[in-house]
This record gives sequence, structure tokens and C-alpha cells, in this order.
Amino acid sequence: MKLKKFLGLFVIAMFVFALSGCGGGGSTLPSSSSGTTNETTNNGNTNNAPTNNNTNNNNTDTTTEQTVTDNNATGGSGETFNSSTAGTPTISVSSGTVTYSDVTVYKTGSPSDVTASSANAAASSEDYDWYGTNAAIRVSGTAVITIGGDSKISSDATYASGVFVYGGDLSSGNGTGAKAIISDATITTIQNNSGGIMVTGGGVISADNLTITTSGGSSAAIRSDKGGGTINVNGGTYTANGQGSPAIYSTADITVNNATLNSGIAQGVVIEGGNSVTLNNTTVNANHTKLNGQDSTYQAVLIYQSQSGDAADGESSFTMNGGTITNANGDIFCVTNTTCTIDLSNVTINNNDSSGYFLRAAAQNWGSSGTNGGNVVINIHSGSVTGNIIVDSSSSVTMTIDSGASFSGTITNNGTMTINGNTISSGTYSY
Repeated sequence: MKLKKFLGLFVIAMFVFALSGCGGGGSTLPSSSSGTTNETTNNGNTNNAPTNNNTNNNNTDTTTEQTVTDNNATGGSGETFNSSTAGTPTISVSSGTVTYSDVTVYKTGSPSDVTASSANAAASSEDYDWYGTNAAIRVSGTAVITIGGDSKISSDATYASGVFVYGGDLSSGNGTGAKAIISDATITTIQNNSGGIMVTGGGVISADNLTITTSGGSSAAIRSDKGGGTINVNGGTYTANGQGSPAIYSTADITVNNATLNSGIAQGVVIEGGNSVTLNNTTVNANHTKLNGQDSTYQAVLIYQSQSGDAADGESSFTMNGGTITNANGDIFCVTNTTCTIDLSNVTINNNDSSGYFLRAAAQNWGSSGTNGGNVVINIHSGSVTGNIIVDSSSSVTMTIDSGASFSGTITNNGTMTINGNTISSGTYSY
């Protein structure tokens, strides 16, 4: 009995000894990888950037989660950052000043709460469009971010704009100072609602020599939404290829200098509400061949008010100094359901659609019938413009042709039109 008791105790001791990992120097359980971050979502708070408690490293494996938020936004050079979590930007800052150079930024992970089956799909889509909480790079609050040195930013997710600046004030656009300064970077987005660079709520972007290509619907290369802001662009090429995706969609004040704007199947430029676009020595190549939403005609430049609430009412402004507009299909300008001023100086206009108008001021599918025409003040300060104009019964056109400038074309006037103070009836005119 004593021997059996001894042997039993010996076996138990050996079993415990084996479990202790003798000879292995520690636990036999696998350890977690130090190169993978542990993200925390924003729990539905669309006004603030998501937070996470991870530190940066130089890991260039694009399959590894590596995000940056306020508590570790110290900038970087030559690094790769990636987020595949829906509702979590890859880089998100709301305070301080940070600089990134020669970085690669990836964003995947589409929100699931904006699908047609979601009860709050409309509200959720507005959250992502207005606040940028699924962007590749999100700037908000008082943050100022500088991105340069051949950086590459790309997304393959819905609502995943390349660089999104939310200024903090959707109602009046009086931003809190959030700003992005971007130069010599390449931005590529694939899916819907994913602009190249985008502002809302009074955000500010300064962009120099960017190459932007977007492929999804509602994904303008230069984009804004509710609350607007300011975008200043110098140089570069900006191409949008999706349905309802012009090169510029403005609910903001946007100025573009010495750049090329290309649209694949939408307008070259769209201005909504009391906002503006100014083009200086810029080339616009418009190929509007697919209607979107309430569109009923094709054009290179659409100036309108949708009354969706995304853009405040007021007088729109389109100014172009130098440069070229080349249009493949439809009209050059269409103005509907709004009032606007168009100023042209030494602009070359090529309309490759012989049936298209230079200017269409007419009611379409926005607004209330009888009061939803286009009211246009158009000033040709210099250069020569040739093209036809149509004015419907709910619209008006006031044209001024300065000394040294000229206009010639056929006018179909069913509303009100003057040229240099002279009332114009339907007919062919040269000034």
C-alpha cells in the first residue's frame, strides 16, 4: 500500500511538472503579434474621430491593421498605414499639427449600416458623407495635417474619401480650423461616395499637384457636401469616372489653378446652391453621357439647387479666366432652379455636340413648377464665344459683352433676356 501511494504521488508530481513547461523557458500558449493594432470604433459618434490606443511602427505589410488617431498622431515618413474596419479612418486627427511624407495609406471596410435593408440607412449614409468617419484620412476639430513627398492614398470601400476635412459646423460652415495641406500625392478611390479630396462643415483643403482618380458613383475628384468649406487647388490632374461623379462637385468655395479636370460619364463641374467655382488657366474635359438622379439633360457645367438641404440657397458663381472647356455631349452651361453669375475671360469653348447649347436656362426636375427656372447674369469680359442660348418661360438671362469681347449665336427666348441692356427676342445675333 505504501508503494502504491508513493507511485501515485510520483505520477501526479510528474504531470504537474510537465504542465509547468519545464525546459521550454515559459508558457506553451502562443503570444499575440506585436505588429497588429487593436482598434476601437467610434460607437456611433459621428462628430468625433474614432479612437485607438496603438502605436506606430514601420510595418509595410498592407494586410496588417495600422491606424493613427489623436493619441499617436506624430506624423511619419516612408510608412504604410492600413484600416479594414468599417467606420474607422486609417488616419484621423482632431487637434495639433502633424506632417506625413512619402507615406502609403490604405482604407478598406464598407459600412454595413447603409444597406437598403438597414432601418436607418439614410441617416447613416448622411453621417458618413457629412462627417467622413470612413475616410482614408480624416481631419477635424482644430487639426492641421500636411501630406507630401509622393504619398499614395487609396481606398476600396464605400464612403471612403481619400482626404476628408470636417470643419465642425454643418449649419453655417464656420469651421473650427481643420485643414489639410496636400502636395505631390496620388489619391485613388474605387467605390461609391468616395471623393478624392472632400470638405464639409467649413473644412479647408490646400492641394498642390495631385493626381486623383475616382471610379465610384457620387465620387467627385474634388468634392464637398453639407456645410461646405474652402478648397484651393494648384496644378495636377483630377479625374472622376463614375455615374453622378463630376470632376468638381461644389457646395463650397472652390478655386482651381493650372490644372486638368476630366469627367468620364458625368459633368465636368457641378455647383449646388449659393456656392462657387473659380477656374484659372484650367482645362475641363467633360463627357456627360449618363444621366443621374433627376438629371434630364447633358452638360459640361451644371449650376442648380436640389433643395435637399445639403447646400444653402443663394446666388451661385462660376468664374473662369483663361483655359479651355471641351464638351463631348449636350450643353456647355445649364442653369436651373437657382440664380447665378457666370464670368468668362479669354476662355476657349469647344462643344463637340452640334445640337448642344452654349447656355440653357430652363426648369428641369428640381423645385416647384413655374418658379424653378434659371436666372443668369453672364459677363463675357474678353475673348470670343460662339454658341446658342435657350431661355424658357420661367427663366431669365442678362448678358454683358465687354469691349473687345464678342458673342454670336442663335437665341431661343421664351422668357426674359437682354444683351448689353437691349431686350432680345428669338433670333440670331452677333455682338
